[in-house]
Amino acid sequence: MRLPRVHLADFRLRAYRSCKSTTFSPDSRITALIGSNGSGKTNVLQGLMLLGGSQRRYRREEEDVFKLESQVSATFVVNKKPVQFRASIVYRPTERNRDQILSSQEEWNFREITGKDEWQKLPPSEIMFYSRVGVLQHRRISYLNHADKGVTSELSKKTTALMDAIDDFRHRIVDYSASQFTNPALCPPSFEIDEDGDLYDQGASEGWSREHLQFIHQLYRMYKNQQPLYSTYLSLVDGRGVGLIEKLQWKETKYSTKAYEVTAGGKVITRKRSRLLIIPTVYIGDSHLSFAQLSEGTFRTLAILFYVITDSSRLLLIEEPEVCIHHGLLTSVVDIIREFAREKQIIFSTHSESILDKLEPDNVRLVTKGDSGTVVGTISKVMSARQYQALKKYLETEGSLGEYWRHSGFGQ
Repeated sequence: MRLPRVHLADFRLRAYRSCKSTTFSPDSRITALIGSNGSGKTNVLQGLMLLGGSQRRYRREEEDVFKLESQVSATFVVNKKPVQFRASIVYRPTERNRDQILSSQEEWNFREITGKDEWQKLPPSEIMFYSRVGVLQHRRISYLNHADKGVTSELSKKTTALMDAIDDFRHRIVDYSASQFTNPALCPPSFEIDEDGDLYDQGASEGWSREHLQFIHQLYRMYKNQQPLYSTYLSLVDGRGVGLIEKLQWKETKYSTKAYEVTAGGKVITRKRSRLLIIPTVYIGDSHLSFAQLSEGTFRTLAILFYVITDSSRLLLIEEPEVCIHHGLLTSVVDIIREFAREKQIIFSTHSESILDKLEPDNVRLVTKGDSGTVVGTISKVMSARQYQALKKYLETEGSLGEYWRHSGFGQ
């Protein structure tokens, strides 16, 4: 069953890095965060990842020497109905500047569905090793067990159906940092899959990047299982689109291995297992290359566009999509991002004027930092009414949004 589309209408973050009490209302499709270095754009993007809550799959250690607590609240819109959410989240930063979420205490308000302006509290949840379906089942049971006893069974079904859609949205929040995929040499020249098509655990000892490995494996799976979508992807990256490559080829070599098991009685059982060696080749002009031999701009663009068009994300967060991408190519990439924002919500930070030139003022949020921490505001509220009218007239008659930003700073 296809779940209804969800979008994030507003978001508030407290006690998280530079976000002392930061409120953010993104566009339902595409939003650009702009501002000076150090204003907190990255903190806002990483703070949005806290919405994943207990669905983030990290292992809790026996003792957590360094852990922090932040509060998040949000309004999700499902079928035009707002659902309010708030949570206190315990986490710890990692060496890679990511957050390991340890536990969360969540509350929900379904006023628009139940007619009651009250918060339903779920029990504190530690990190759970469930599949997505398992998470949804756990959440449904938790709500039904702790909901107000006066709520009817039918109403509970409606409410938990909305929670299913929201939890699917939260589970599919995907972030893409500025440094991600900037070193194609970390991509292995081949990979192996087992009989079920799952990635065979490899590469860590050889210095390959797991993120790079997962990207080419996911691209291969799209080639095998989602041909229409794969054809769409190729049409975007080959000569019919941005012209990065001519074609992709996947060479498959099947081989078998033996595994030995010893029963309780000491009997040795030999089991034959099949594996498939996959060797991808990228054709550019007369060159036949592995992914590791691509330029940073080509590899990163291939990865960005893959995650933009695939269904793996509901909320896609991109830090500085312009990194490593040629100026002339960047405008085409932004056009593609805008087109696929019809299917998912996309929020990104940028310093690029050419990206702003492709957007409307309502798609832009200005990020600043003062004594009260990071502040995120819409252009129409940051500027005076007179300044905003001047901006609209300028865009209609004279220039572009990027040029106006460079010259005026939007009234700051």
